Amino acid sequence: MPAATGTGTGRSTCCQPDAVSPTNGALASRMWLALACSASVETAPAESEGANFSANTPGLSILAGEHKAGALHAPGPSATDGKSLYVVDYQSANWQGVSKVDLSTGKTTLLVGGLTYNGSAFSRPTGIAAGSDGKLYVTDWERQTVVRVDPETGDLGRFAGSVFGDQEAPRDGVGEEAIIRFPGAIAADGSGHLFVTEESDPCTRSACTSVRKIDIATRAVTTLQVSDPLFEVRNPRFAGATNLKFEPGPIAVHEGRLYMVDRGTTTIRTFDLATRKLEVFVGALGGADAPRDGVGEAAAFTKPTSISSDGHGSLYVADTDVVRKIDIATKTVVSVAGTHRDESKLVDGHNLRNGNIDDAFWKPRDGEIGPLPGSFDCPADVTVLAKGKLAISEPCSRIVVMANGVK
Repeated sequence: MPAATGTGTGRSTCCQPDAVSPTNGALASRMWLALACSASVETAPAESEGANFSANTPGLSILAGEHKAGALHAPGPSATDGKSLYVVDYQSANWQGVSKVDLSTGKTTLLVGGLTYNGSAFSRPTGIAAGSDGKLYVTDWERQTVVRVDPETGDLGRFAGSVFGDQEAPRDGVGEEAIIRFPGAIAADGSGHLFVTEESDPCTRSACTSVRKIDIATRAVTTLQVSDPLFEVRNPRFAGATNLKFEPGPIAVHEGRLYMVDRGTTTIRTFDLATRKLEVFVGALGGADAPRDGVGEAAAFTKPTSISSDGHGSLYVADTDVVRKIDIATKTVVSVAGTHRDESKLVDGHNLRNGNIDDAFWKPRDGEIGPLPGSFDCPADVTVLAKGKLAISEPCSRIVVMANGVK
C-alpha cells in the first residue's frame, strides 16, 4: 500500500507524559505513547532507504528513519518475520499505522494506516506480533479489537474483539463474539497462539489487568486468571506508598511461560501457563533510580518499556536509556547496549518535563552511531532479529536503531 498523501502542521497537544494512565491510555508502553504524543506532524512519511545503516557491521546504526526527514513519526512496538521488521508508528490522533522495514537494506514503506483524516485503519494501535500463520496481529486499544494484517498486501480485518466492547464486561468467545477490554500488549508463542494483556474494569485488589489467550486457527478467546501474591505488599522505595499493583505491559513467550514487564512493581514477572502461577522473575520491587545489573531481585530496573525473547534462553528489555539482557536459566541481568545518563545532570533530560522535544534531540547523539555500547535517547521498544542482533525503536528521535554484535 503506498503512503498516504497530505500534510499536517504544528505540534500535537494530545497529552503530557504523565497523562497516559491505565484509565486513559494504552497499556502497551506508557513511555512510548508519551513520547509519541509530543512528536510533531509534518508530512506523510515517504518511502526511504535506511540512513547510516549497515546490516552486519558490529555496533549501532540507524535502520529506519532519518530524524526530521525520515519515514517514521514515532516508532514503537515492533515484530519481525525474519525478513522484515514491522513497526507500529503512532503519533497521537494524527498518524497511526504500521511501517515495513526491509532488514537487508533498511528500505521503509508504509504497510497500512497513515494520516487519520484520510481514513484510519486503527484508532490506537498499541502492540504487534507476528503469528505462526505468517500474518501480523495488531492490538487496537481504543476500538478494543485485535486486527489481522497481511504483511505483503497490507489488507486487514478484525480478528477478535468487538468495537463496542467498552459497553460490556470482558467475555470469552470466538472472533467478534469475544469482548476484549482495552487490549494493550500482544505476543505470539510460535505454536498458533496469541497472548494479549487487557485492562480490567473495575480493578480488583490484586490486579488491574488480565491476560487473554487467542487460538489463531479457531479465533477462540479465553481468559487466563491471574492472581497476584504481592497485592498486600507496599512499595519499598517510597514511604507511605500504596500497595504494589500487578500492571503488566509488554510480554514475551518462552517455553510455556509469559514474561511480562510489570509497571506496577518495576520488575519482570513470569506467569506459568500450566499452573497459572505469577511470580517476580527478576528485579527489585519498586525499581531503582538507575539500572543495576545483578542476579534475580538483586538486579533493578528504572522504567522498563519492552521485552523480547530470542527463543534460545535470553530476554532483552528496553529500560530507560539502556538495553538489558536476562539469562533465563540463571536470572542474570546485564546491560548490553546504551549508556545510562543521570537525568538530574542534564539540562533537559529526555525533554519530557515540558512535553516537547527540542530540535537538538532530533539529531543523532554522540555514540548513537558506532561501536557498542553507544547511547540511546529513548529506547522504547526492543525486538530480537537474530542472535546478537536487535532492533530498538526510538520515538523521540523518530528512528529505529539496529544493534549488531550484542553479547
